[in-house]
Amino acid sequence: MERRRGWTWHGGFTGLALVGLIVGAPGAWAAAGQSLGLAVGLSTWYDSNLLQYSDPQLRELDAWDPVSQPGRFAIESHDDVTFNPSLALTWEGDEGHGRRHSVRLKGDGDYHARNRTVDFRSAGLTWRESFAGGHRLALRGYLLPAYYLRQLHVTGTGFAPGVYERAQFDLAVGEAAWTQSLRRGTQLGFGYQFERRSYTPFFAERTSGTHQGELTLGFTRLPHRAALELLGGYRKSLADGRNLSAGALLSTADVSYHGWQGGLSGRTEFSRRAGLRTGADLAYRLEQRSYDAERPQDTSHFGRRDLKHTIEAGLRAQLRSHWTLRGFDRFESNDARYGGAVTLASDPGSYRQNLVGAEIVWSGDLWARARGAAPPDDEGGR
Repeated sequence: MERRRGWTWHGGFTGLALVGLIVGAPGAWAAAGQSLGLAVGLSTWYDSNLLQYSDPQLRELDAWDPVSQPGRFAIESHDDVTFNPSLALTWEGDEGHGRRHSVRLKGDGDYHARNRTVDFRSAGLTWRESFAGGHRLALRGYLLPAYYLRQLHVTGTGFAPGVYERAQFDLAVGEAAWTQSLRRGTQLGFGYQFERRSYTPFFAERTSGTHQGELTLGFTRLPHRAALELLGGYRKSLADGRNLSAGALLSTADVSYHGWQGGLSGRTEFSRRAGLRTGADLAYRLEQRSYDAERPQDTSHFGRRDLKHTIEAGLRAQLRSHWTLRGFDRFESNDARYGGAVTLASDPGSYRQNLVGAEIVWSGDLWARARGAAPPDDEGGR
């Protein structure tokens, strides 16, 4: 069984030192109209199809013999239980008259009960600016190192005998979003996102840059404290494999694609009592993907068209303003169609995946000072 590389000790020490510096010296950071919040969360869920394998691949995994097919799979089972702890620090500043700033640093990770090779850790940084009239600007960065995708065939065609290697990539995401208030309770949003996936040490032809644009329309003043958001978007991914010659022997896969996406999400509140609020949320997304591969020998992608449905439902409860509980059920179904004969050696095609789980989050201020508040005693007289 292959194991993923973990964080280095000096990286973890640096992160802990930074958190200790922020949390341990509130007097040096606190100022009028500012606060520092902490959120600690733990989620867990059952995943029915951890690597999104198609039905033939699931049957192959169940019958897999590691002796005769070494390296074909790196997981022990197609399903698993995942644990996801998270920690977030949020600094907020309020200048009054609708002008606010916030910076949020979050780290989390997925840890699996049986398939440790799929574990990963990630970090994100978000900066938000709010303006009078309900307008908002958000900038976000996200890093996910050494994410394990699955074992892939080294040719990308499926005709060479049993040569498989571990496919993993480093993901970096940059995002900018603007929300414009049209009228009270109605917001129009524009977003742009760029993703860079870098595959190492194998499958460099899958390294890609992906552009995504989104348009959202939200309604927040509906009956029963409900909110609704409509979403539409377009994605275009350009992979390095598109530049390989038609006669390339190894790694002929071209995972470049383009496609649209749309969806809607909503939430409502059932009850609001002293110390307890309950509610529900529901989201649906439809994504279309057309692969741009031009080499017929790339049977996993040539002429391929995918249509994916995702639906998620959740129930939530907020206890005494600090604790939030949520149970959820997420189902994803992908239908892949091909332009000709296809031999799926390692790339998944059509698949179904179901996640059922729960999450609990504690959040609160480590320190906060309202605008115009008197300075603390240790600053008096200075």
